[in-house]
Amino acid sequence: MFPERSARSGVTYILRKGLPTIAVTERKRPDGRMQRKFLAALCLHPLAYYTDTWARSQPTSDEVMAHLMLIRCDEHAFWKKSGQHPITDSRAAI
Repeated sequence: MFPERSARSGVTYILRKGLPTIAVTERKRPDGRMQRKFLAALCLHPLAYYTDTWARSQPTSDEVMAHLMLIRCDEHAFWKKSGQHPITDSRAAI
């Protein structure tokens, strides 16, 4: 698991091996502390997956690399192609 901050949107993505990527925003509050807001759990399987599981046809490290490359190269396409689950949903795996 590691964070990746988008230079374009300022969204921080928490890339997790074998689980959906978490999108978080941060902003400074008037008192100087940082406030974080969870946006969504982004689930994207570049090739295939097994219904109602986190199992996929690629190794988990390859999926993390696919998420990272999409975030860095075309963040809009990453959001467009990903399944977006609320952070409170069990599919977010929090």
